[in-house]
Amino acid sequence: MTKIRWSDEERNLLLEEVKRQHIQHPYNSTLDLVRQAQRLALPSDRRRGLSLSAQVEWVEKRRQVWIKELATQPIQQVKFEVPPPPIPVPEKITLKDVLSDLLSEMLVEVWQETLVKFKQQVAEVQPPVEHRAKQPRLKRVFIYGLRQDVANEVTKRMTDLFTFRCLDHASPASIRANCDWADYIYLMIDFVGHSDQEIIKKNRKNVFLTRGTQSSLIRELEEKYLEQ
Repeated sequence: MTKIRWSDEERNLLLEEVKRQHIQHPYNSTLDLVRQAQRLALPSDRRRGLSLSAQVEWVEKRRQVWIKELATQPIQQVKFEVPPPPIPVPEKITLKDVLSDLLSEMLVEVWQETLVKFKQQVAEVQPPVEHRAKQPRLKRVFIYGLRQDVANEVTKRMTDLFTFRCLDHASPASIRANCDWADYIYLMIDFVGHSDQEIIKKNRKNVFLTRGTQSSLIRELEEKYLEQ
């Protein structure tokens, strides 16, 4: 199979479409955005089979630049407009696309199975203790500013590592109560108003400011778990 090398023009077309997809779906991973963008912007014979985040690392770097540029704009100058609906484009699903999606699902399943086996091995090497005390509770994580459907996906992936509470928005009293409950607080600063940010930042516990994607948030939580 011949490896597809994109021209500069194709790369620019792809980046423009990725940026549009990012505006419409800011929580999607960069890998998902590039897959969708190449289906909309490039002909079928110029599309790559993408299954690993490393393959789109160059797009991820450009995406982080876009996020920082949006964050530095004065609030009064930012115009929030609903993007027009995308023009339906007949999509021809090829065997290559099917195999690429199947490989991505297999990699996720392998990672999950490996994590389960690792936990089992760790449990097996621990010596048995008679009258062992009650197992320590999982660390509590409060994530504020995360959309509900994205929160469901994150907690589903990390349910064995932490106990979660996720809110998109809430009253000041509810925010303070959840901050008091949590061991770690993750604040999605790109999607939370200034007043709510100040309430959370005044909390003396571990507060982590993040403006990353769903995949980068999961990676941060995995790193925090390994630090324990």
